[in-house]
Amino acid sequence: MYEYITGKVVNINRDSIVIDSHGIGYVFLVSSMTIAQAVLNETMKMYTRMIVREDEIYLCGFHHMDEVRLFDLLRTVSKIGPKVALGMLSFASPEDIVKYIQTDDVVALTKLPGIGKKTAERVVLELKDKIKKEFGEVKSKESELDIDRNIVDTGMRSTFDEAVTALISLGYTNEEAKNACERVFDDDYNTEMMIKKALGWLMTN
Repeated sequence: MYEYITGKVVNINRDSIVIDSHGIGYVFLVSSMTIAQAVLNETMKMYTRMIVREDEIYLCGFHHMDEVRLFDLLRTVSKIGPKVALGMLSFASPEDIVKYIQTDDVVALTKLPGIGKKTAERVVLELKDKIKKEFGEVKSKESELDIDRNIVDTGMRSTFDEAVTALISLGYTNEEAKNACERVFDDDYNTEMMIKKALGWLMTN
């Protein structure tokens, strides 16, 4: 089992990152939050979890330990496998998911990809106490999308254009990025919220 691997980012895909460490290329399945922290040809420390199945072995990667801790807890719930857990972490930050669970917000959990009402209720029932022990009391302030601010050009362009640019930087095509932003566009969204909503749409369509 690897705790973490440090190396140069040599490839960034829609849901994976390849890191070269001492001449070995490691492929990590990752959340969009971790992808947002990756910079091509720069060194990155990737916390890892090795997933072993009868027909496959693969690595899941995480930029922050909070993602790792929550990923481990989510996987203890029936019907939530590694890829569903990564999908949840792509749509909402660890702080958001912790808040949903601690406040019994089943509706918010059902908006995460792969999570139906029964599974959401099971998540709250099985993880509420564990989440409190692991992460402490929920914070009162609303969390924001944890994304590298350098991705977004803060010039005079519209929120829509900024969100499209950010999605393209994450590996999506111009067409995919524009389509996702058109699907979720709302005048009340700021750029970070637009990116978050568009990422959620892309993960489920």
